[in-house]
Amino acid sequence: MIISVVMCEGMHDISFISKILCANGCSEYKEKVEDYPFPIDRQIKSNYSKNDIGDKIIGNGPDSPFVPKAVYTNEKKLIIFHNMNGDSDTKTRYKLIEQYQKNSIALQFANPSNITAFEFFLFYDADELGVAKRMDWIKDKFQSKYQIPDGEIGQARKVPLPDAESCKMTLGTYVFYDPADPEQKGTLENMLLALMRKENSDLFARAEDFLNSNVLEAERTKEYDSKQDKYAGGGKFKYLKSEISIAGQLQFSGMNNSVIILKSDYIKKHTILADDECIKIANLVLQ
Repeated sequence: MIISVVMCEGMHDISFISKILCANGCSEYKEKVEDYPFPIDRQIKSNYSKNDIGDKIIGNGPDSPFVPKAVYTNEKKLIIFHNMNGDSDTKTRYKLIEQYQKNSIALQFANPSNITAFEFFLFYDADELGVAKRMDWIKDKFQSKYQIPDGEIGQARKVPLPDAESCKMTLGTYVFYDPADPEQKGTLENMLLALMRKENSDLFARAEDFLNSNVLEAERTKEYDSKQDKYAGGGKFKYLKSEISIAGQLQFSGMNNSVIILKSDYIKKHTILADDECIKIANLVLQ
């Protein structure tokens, strides 16, 4: 079995990649943690205990990036998703990779699950950098750290890492962008909406009309503190996220965008299987 560790900026990425995997034959892995392959079971249990609820303030802080958010399988691979809560914390990605790498030491002594390799995947948004500059940014953060030769890291490509004695290891990278942008800038939401609009153009046009007709002043896009009767922090409005949410409420009332992306029929199986970028993502993770 191959352990594939997918590190994403957020839950929307996880939902989209999961949907692509399911369209390509994967299923959700529903085993109890104690029944996960050794020594992955021990790693997950340890990270759960480190984030014991007794040490938390209810409603305060994000969930741990070290605890998986979703797990899928195609029998040959166990694909484990982690929400890294944005793109800024590279050190946490190093730590997570290190945790999985340490499992190779345990596998030298016992490997009842026949784990043969570890794969690590980095998914990022291009944002205003564009794909090429974001890839340069990834190289700067990961190339020397993992002794990867120049020219190896690239879009939708896997490269070998220094092998442990018992397992091979690879690092794969993919950057989301706006497929309509010649400079390849943009985010996951650009890619999602391009797919969602293929068979639902009128509906999403009406969602845009609603957004454009109901613009709030900037202050009202900040969080409102009812105790102090004032707004605080930065603006929370994201046009593309809101467009997905508005359309999604027609199918799933009260659900967040992660559920809409994963469960709605705005991106159907045949669309995924025919789209060039979805094919690249599926090939990257599954081959």
